[in-house]
Amino acid sequence: MAEPVSENASSVRIFISYAREDAATSVKLYNALARLGLLPWLDSEDLLPGQNWKVEIKRAVERADYFLALLSTKSLTKRGFVQRELKFALEVLDEFPEGAVYVIPVRLDECEPSNSRLRDLHRVDMFPSFEEGLNRILRVVSPSTCPAPHRDVGLAAQVSAPRRRRLTDAEKMEQALPERLRLENIAKAPPANRPGLEQGRAMAVGAIEYQRKKDETIDWRQAIKKKYRSPPYRP
Repeated sequence: MAEPVSENASSVRIFISYAREDAATSVKLYNALARLGLLPWLDSEDLLPGQNWKVEIKRAVERADYFLALLSTKSLTKRGFVQRELKFALEVLDEFPEGAVYVIPVRLDECEPSNSRLRDLHRVDMFPSFEEGLNRILRVVSPSTCPAPHRDVGLAAQVSAPRRRRLTDAEKMEQALPERLRLENIAKAPPANRPGLEQGRAMAVGAIEYQRKKDETIDWRQAIKKKYRSPPYRP
């Protein structure tokens, strides 16, 4: 039986990707995660009438902390938007430091993905026991809600470690703004407003430099851990 919901668990966003033929299982997984206080996202449950579904799905994938790719013999051989979702999620994965968990392959039956990057990610099987598969997912996405016998304290510390934050579109645009334009804006401003603009520019440049150094430190630490850690156990 799952434990009480923690404050951290209630803020974890989980995108569920599935083929229409596996809709029943996706809803079952959605309800199970929602009951534990997590924030799963499923198009059949969260899309509102009149919304642009392509835009909303892309936005939900970008905002998600985890992407659950439900795999089955039907979904892997099917053409459609589910394949586009998966490709986009793998692009988002590239924005995370090496070793961070984002895309989680979830098998619904005996199937083997053809995508090489997907094969490299350790998968979770929802068969023969749906409950056991759910507990394995919770060990990653929300260790605090995982039943105690299944909890892995070492894994919990690893997954909850600080990860590089993905930048919003506004922040990316701010970083891409040439320094020359900032200086031109200051020169055109009234003299009384220039000190404030110069201070804002200095703070923006300092914040960007701080984030760059922070990312470099995270990448360096991840590289050291990867070099000296023992190979992961795969049952």
